[in-house]
Amino acid sequence: MKTKITTALVTGALLAATVLPAAAFADSVTIQGNGAESTNVAGILNINATSVSQTNETVAITLVSSKANTGGNTANGNTGGNVSVDAGNATSTVNTTVRGSTNYAAIPCGCSEGTTDIKVKGNGADSTNIAGAANINLSKTRQKNRTFAVTAVRSRARTGGNTANGNTGPGSVTVGTTGNASSTVYTTVGGSSNTLNP
Repeated sequence: MKTKITTALVTGALLAATVLPAAAFADSVTIQGNGAESTNVAGILNINATSVSQTNETVAITLVSSKANTGGNTANGNTGGNVSVDAGNATSTVNTTVRGSTNYAAIPCGCSEGTTDIKVKGNGADSTNIAGAANINLSKTRQKNRTFAVTAVRSRARTGGNTANGNTGPGSVTVGTTGNASSTVYTTVGGSSNTLNP
C-alpha cells in the first residue's frame, strides 16, 4: 500500500495583552487642624482596569492519496503440472483529524486588597469636613477563534486481475479466489473553544 500525505497547518498562538494583577491599595485620608467654620474636602479614587484580548486562527489544508493493490499475477505458458493463481486482500484506510484552537483566560477580579484609613480630627468649631474613598474596577475581555480546514482524500483499493493462459499438458489450472478490496476514509474537524474564569 502506498500512501502520500501532504499537510499544511498554521495555528495562531494564544495571545493575552494587558492583564493587570489585582490592585493592592493601602491609602489614608486625614483632615486635621483646620480652622473654625472652614470647609474641608478630601478623597481618594482608585481605578483598576483589566483588558484581555485573545485571538486564535487555525488554517489546515490536508491532501491525502492512498492506494492499495493486490493481484495482477500471471501463470502463462506452463506445460504439465498444476497451476494455481490466487489474490489476497487490498485494504486502504485513511484517518485525518483537524482540531480547533483554544483560548483560556483567568481574569483577576481587580478587587482592592488593601485598606483605606480615613481620619477627621482636630478641626475648628463649626467646620464642615467631607472625606471618602472609592474603588472602581473595570474589565474588558475579547476572545475570538477561527478555524479553516480543507481536506481532500483520494483512496483506492484494487484486487484481482490474475491470469493463467496457454498452459498445456496434464494437470489442473486454477485461478483461485480473489481477495476483498476495501477503502475506508475518516475525516474529523474539531471546533474551537473559549474558556473565561473557569
